[in-house]
Amino acid sequence: MLDDCLDIFEREYKITGDSIILDKYTPDSGLYLLVDSFGDVIKTAEIDNRGTNRHLYKDFIEIDYLSRLLEMNKPIDNKKTVKSNNYLSFWVKITDLMEDTKTKKIKVDEECIDRYFDTLASIDKKYKDKNSTKLYQTILKDVGDIDLKKLENCRAWIKKNIFNILNNYSVDKKYKYVKVFFKADIELYKSEANRYIYPNLFNSNDYNEYEDGLIYGLPNNNMGMNSKKPYLKRIDRNIKVPFLVSLERAMIMKKFFDYLSCLVDGEDKRLNLYIGDSNGLDPIADSALKDSNFNGIYLRLAKEKNEVEIVDYDVISNYTPILKDFFIKEIISSAKTKIKENDNSLVYKEVTKLDELRTIISNIFFNKFLATNFFTPAKNIRLADMVIKDELIKTRAAYFNWFYKNDKNRIINDFEDSSLRLIKNSVVNGYESRAREQFNLRNCINVYLKGSVVDMSNVVLKSYEELSRKLLCKEFISCETDAEYYFAIGQISYYLLYQSNSSKRNMSEIDFIINCKKNETLIQRLERLFKKYSHNIPANANKFRQLYSIINAYTPINEQVDDKMVLAGYLFSNVLFIKSSNNQNLEVSVDE
Repeated sequence: MLDDCLDIFEREYKITGDSIILDKYTPDSGLYLLVDSFGDVIKTAEIDNRGTNRHLYKDFIEIDYLSRLLEMNKPIDNKKTVKSNNYLSFWVKITDLMEDTKTKKIKVDEECIDRYFDTLASIDKKYKDKNSTKLYQTILKDVGDIDLKKLENCRAWIKKNIFNILNNYSVDKKYKYVKVFFKADIELYKSEANRYIYPNLFNSNDYNEYEDGLIYGLPNNNMGMNSKKPYLKRIDRNIKVPFLVSLERAMIMKKFFDYLSCLVDGEDKRLNLYIGDSNGLDPIADSALKDSNFNGIYLRLAKEKNEVEIVDYDVISNYTPILKDFFIKEIISSAKTKIKENDNSLVYKEVTKLDELRTIISNIFFNKFLATNFFTPAKNIRLADMVIKDELIKTRAAYFNWFYKNDKNRIINDFEDSSLRLIKNSVVNGYESRAREQFNLRNCINVYLKGSVVDMSNVVLKSYEELSRKLLCKEFISCETDAEYYFAIGQISYYLLYQSNSSKRNMSEIDFIINCKKNETLIQRLERLFKKYSHNIPANANKFRQLYSIINAYTPINEQVDDKMVLAGYLFSNVLFIKSSNNQNLEVSVDE
């Protein structure tokens, strides 16, 4: 998995160098100072947590990147007070320059400064074991000995000025660091960075092996071995670690994970990375979808304990952001249907982009919560409607696979039942216009995913037309299909609930109808509705009596209730509210 990603990244890195990382790199929040060879501060910058106003601190970006520690467990300062890796930089937390309220001491003192610079001045003594010494000797050929004169000048400046920085500069206490950099050629910064990086590049030098003059070790990224993880050791082999890589490969891995970290830390949070032979590296912001065809590797990134984490990996074939033949058609009309693109109502039209469909599904089914909560912990999703929240949590992985990976397998299995539960929830809560929109959208998505065999538009319209015809016919004609029968039950249920004298209908009653599993139970519940509201039915309501008779005269072939047709009947224009020529029933505008 990782090797394929590294091969493509290495190809790109050879072309761009560190700029592939630096273009997206965001330094920590804090006060930044650049000091020249005369000891004057020639540039300052304040960087906030979001890394905004990048142009104001562009001079610090590369030297900050080169001065970072690989991790806090590999410091130059063994007490971890100073966070930088070379004598040209000095990083400390702002709070460490302040007096501790309990101990009345300041962590950054002359002893701390000397501890840091003394270690750098005799860095070869830090790497005492054989394997670390070999690594240091390897890089020493390229970087040479440390310039002790420059080091002492930097030490002297820090001792003289670091304790007054908070007084001399108005530093916002919300910032994390004070970082001092000494002006030098960028190649010197690179050399001093490598002096630190190479001996510390592997997870632990205890596992290093040597072959044909090359050094191999356990990579530090994507692998950790320590006393807390003995199960990772391969005790049945001479080499106990899972795998080894060359020093050069370990450096590419380090650069790759630096790149991933920049994507995660950036202001626009590019958490979706597409890696392909022809496409190269294409990071996508979390709020967007990929806008071009793609074949290759997909990585989903996250930040975990201040480190980048690959939380999902997949191989994608034939991804396309374009939808073909996706039409949102109105089967059931809604009194609240609007045609404005900027409101939250469903617009009936052709949808050509997957990104647009994602927004529509999020708006219509999930109250806009889906698109922004694919990976939000359940406890942090502030959705009051627990049914919607439950369905979001259960199905978001399936939607994510569809939208981001072109993998429809899970959504094909999950969508039909989940969307039906959401429609029922809207009905029970009295949001009938929304339920009609959801029903229409559900049918279109089902047809797109499974084909025309699941299209309900014809059977719904035919059921309505057949019932309308039979109610106008002088001869009694029973239902002819199960679909028509269950549609009729939905129609008459809506009519009965509409007879309630209460200003607010008791929606728990329709809950018992639309969630009924067996026809026998459904008829019993329908009879209870009839008994409860029969006193409000007009004496001359002949169509109602005729529809009730049509229902009672039919025995469905399938005892299992077709709840989709019951819902369709409940939400569709009601045959009992059609104005007849003799005004036996009045047409009524119905809305929630």
